[in-house]
Amino acid sequence: MSCSVLNIAVFKGDTYTKMAVTQRTGKNDKERIIITDRNLIPLTGTDERYGVSHPAEHLIGYTDGTGKGVSGIEAYIDENMTHLLYTKSAGLKDAKGNHIPNTNEENKKRYVKLTLDYHIQKIGENVLDESGITGALVVMDVESGDILAMVSRPGFDRNKVGEYIEQGGTELMNRAVAPYNAGSIFKIITASAALEEESVYNDTLFFCGGSTPIDGIDFICHHRQGHGFLTLEDAFASSCNCSFYNIGAGVGCDKICSYARKFGLGEVVLDKVISESKGNIPTDTKGTASETANISIGQGEILITPVQAAQAVCIIASGGKKRDVNIIEGIADENGNIIHSARKNGETKILSESTANKIGAMMRMTTESGTGTGAESDVVAIAGKTGSAETGWQTGNGYMVQGWYVGYFPYEKPKYALVVMTENGRQGNASCGPIFKKTAEEIMKLNY
Repeated sequence: MSCSVLNIAVFKGDTYTKMAVTQRTGKNDKERIIITDRNLIPLTGTDERYGVSHPAEHLIGYTDGTGKGVSGIEAYIDENMTHLLYTKSAGLKDAKGNHIPNTNEENKKRYVKLTLDYHIQKIGENVLDESGITGALVVMDVESGDILAMVSRPGFDRNKVGEYIEQGGTELMNRAVAPYNAGSIFKIITASAALEEESVYNDTLFFCGGSTPIDGIDFICHHRQGHGFLTLEDAFASSCNCSFYNIGAGVGCDKICSYARKFGLGEVVLDKVISESKGNIPTDTKGTASETANISIGQGEILITPVQAAQAVCIIASGGKKRDVNIIEGIADENGNIIHSARKNGETKILSESTANKIGAMMRMTTESGTGTGAESDVVAIAGKTGSAETGWQTGNGYMVQGWYVGYFPYEKPKYALVVMTENGRQGNASCGPIFKKTAEEIMKLNY
């Protein structure tokens, strides 16, 4: 058997069979596919197109007046899965075009099955709605890299998209995949690089007097009185800027950015399943002392998305392993069995387990006694990092500051990575810490 025949008969047999059937059948009617969570709970309905509660509206996206997917998963389905989703056939015809009796195929239900967990998604949505913030929340499974929840607020009604477009607001924007200034959560990257490159050790001491002169400019710490002498552990937990200016200088600007890219920053996470920003990690740094200082604490040109932040947390929580992130399981039959998988299962070791564990211990210390005590819980041990990123954008109350709280839980046996980001959150611990805590505690009540 020749290679070309083998290719057709074996490797592409299923594809060519579908093509042949398509060529020999009449009109194929495709009902709009139902999108479900990982447990086959519908996230879209058939009677109104969309159900009443509209979960995960930014991720699911919406269709136009003709039923064509315009954004989110809806657009991905039309662009990449249509050929897999025919649910019934008009039957086969003979050479003269006459219908062949008894060749109508059984109407089979097929679903697009996501990795989302409906119950975790609703927890995230409810907590953000109660808080009234504008921002995003992402929950990721540490072991699999599956996204379990993706929430963006404000939300929108998928049946009224035209009204939002006419009003010109930002309700349709998916903030979970939009770029934001990173601020101090980027210290996870800087500290990881410093440990891996052995430019700092556990007993290395740094001094913070409240500011550090660099290139003729006083670079300040958030603690204006100064922290005094600090170890790396203390500097991380107290989020001391002055210490991290020195840590960054020891690693170097280019090396820090290189590690950021290893963590997946500066590139899309979901492989074009939905429209998402790459964020920004500089590739043409000048390496000046002031530029290095800014990058060391996540300021300057550093931009990341909440989904990227969740992937970075998973790398720490999983002992330094970077796994492909999934949002679509694939096409499932009515019993939930995957008949066409869409999963990616790549894995790369980017940090030593020792470094990852040290960062994790520092994140636990941050929540217990550092800048992240707003998320400390009696229900579950949380390892976290706060961030308050200056944007330079003027608002009615001064300059906008983006608040972050990123972390994972339970600390002893990591299962979930969680990221909370709020626009104009001022101080990350105060604005995002309580949201992180409540979300984590509600997830733990599910007893998965």
